[in-house]
Amino acid sequence: MSTSIQLYEYDYQAPLTSNSLAPNSKWLIVRRNIHKIRSWGIVRRTSILQNPCQDWYIYFQMRRELKRAEEEIRQTEYRRNFTPVKYFDIPVDEVRLRRFNVSHVRPIDGIYYSALGSEPIGLQNLLYYFSKESVVPYNSMFYSFMLDVSSVLNTNRQRIRRVAVYQKVAFIFALTIFTLIFMMFFSLILSVYTTITKLNYIYRADSHA
Repeated sequence: MSTSIQLYEYDYQAPLTSNSLAPNSKWLIVRRNIHKIRSWGIVRRTSILQNPCQDWYIYFQMRRELKRAEEEIRQTEYRRNFTPVKYFDIPVDEVRLRRFNVSHVRPIDGIYYSALGSEPIGLQNLLYYFSKESVVPYNSMFYSFMLDVSSVLNTNRQRIRRVAVYQKVAFIFALTIFTLIFMMFFSLILSVYTTITKLNYIYRADSHA
């Protein structure tokens, strides 16, 4: 004897929200599978920065899911086990990972994204959430978003390193120039002192003659 699946009225709200679904609702499975199917072969290879309109469904779905997780992301820094993220891993494929060094991201650094309200959200909160709470798999709808965030942070880190190197080179160059000027000035003073001493010696020798 087969048992029919009993669907509640709010089960049909799966396309709009998942918060009202029953834990045993079959729509949860359908909803997750739809997201996976829609993301296969496109989300993992598409950059939002370079091609934001590649797939409107994925784009708006990602914005909606980010909005749902906004409050939880903002609260991560208040957790007991919260620690700043030093490295963020993004899958290159089903096996390999690409590691981004994000140790330069400060607690006060934030990112503005329209899906996350009018206020910027802490970058460390975002990195912590997607590395500890909701790890980004290769076929995730958040893959492109977090790849772009990580790439921009990596570019900023390289720029900061270049600026630091340039500043160090400029400091060494300026120190060298000032050292040469000081040595020349000291040499000039020594030369003047030596000349005055010799003239004084000659003057005294002539006065005793």
